[in-house]
Amino acid sequence: MAVALAKEKRLEIAGDRTIRILDYQVPLKAAQFDKGIGKIDLSGCGPDGRLEVIELKVGRSAGVVGETPLRALLEGLAYAVSFVDLGDVGVKPGLDGNAPQLTGDLRPTVLSL
Repeated sequence: MAVALAKEKRLEIAGDRTIRILDYQVPLKAAQFDKGIGKIDLSGCGPDGRLEVIELKVGRSAGVVGETPLRALLEGLAYAVSFVDLGDVGVKPGLDGNAPQLTGDLRPTVLSL
């Protein structure tokens, strides 16, 4: 699902808010050989210039056990805190090759879908 959304390069939320998708499966680690904390499903740049941490989870349906919205939110928050703690301000160009115009506000927005 992350790859399909990343190929779109944009994610519209509530019709009036568009997030520019920067990358998918972004590893969180301090150095190249660190085991890391996990991977952000999608990273994006919101209309206000803040980093968007997007966590994707499959819901429960037709007898299939999925993950809860609470788990998605908690993982997204943990990844956002880790991003800030690691000081990862050197954001690479997005999927379209253009560097995002992030604001100086390093508090990411967390979105779970």
